[in-house]
Amino acid sequence: MKKFTCIYRGPDGFPVKGSPSEKVEAETFEEAARTFASKYPTDHPTISIQWGVLGSEVLKNPRPLSQMQEEMGKQEHRKRLLRLYEKTGASTGAIGSLLDLSYEDICDLVENMWEFPAVCEDLDPEERAIGEELYKLAFFDRNLQAGLQTMILNQIASGQPNTGPGVSNTARNAAMLGGAALALQKLNQIEENTGDVSDGLGFD
Repeated sequence: MKKFTCIYRGPDGFPVKGSPSEKVEAETFEEAARTFASKYPTDHPTISIQWGVLGSEVLKNPRPLSQMQEEMGKQEHRKRLLRLYEKTGASTGAIGSLLDLSYEDICDLVENMWEFPAVCEDLDPEERAIGEELYKLAFFDRNLQAGLQTMILNQIASGQPNTGPGVSNTARNAAMLGGAALALQKLNQIEENTGDVSDGLGFD
């Protein structure tokens, strides 16, 4: 196996000061770049690779640090959704009370409710199906929506910033409030229509 000497280069094309310079065992320049980038993740754009006396190439950083962090964030988000999917009973259809969820679980549920419509088309089929079930669960839960409405009204009235993961600023709070109010309105309409049908059929 060949030994390649790798070092990062900056946007100016020069070696980055303080960048690790290391001999990497690999079969190709590309493999050496992947190994070096995985061992020393950073957002520096290119890697200078030297092999022997005359062999050298400058390759694009194959795995920038920001990309790795984004991938890790997506994996963590998927794990949270799967955990919620199991804990709420949505995976079996035996949905229980959201009162049994922890504060962190509720925050994840609200965050999914907020983000799902905007990202659903970019998700794989399995994750989209899970996200949709959790979205509907949160959107049509009366207690959760009433709690959100009260919380956001209090925050808007007091002018206090919201540090929770579900909503993060006044504009977002106002939008969430609109969604919560809409959900409550729909639930009320459903109940009213159900009541009218029950009265017509002679039920108490």
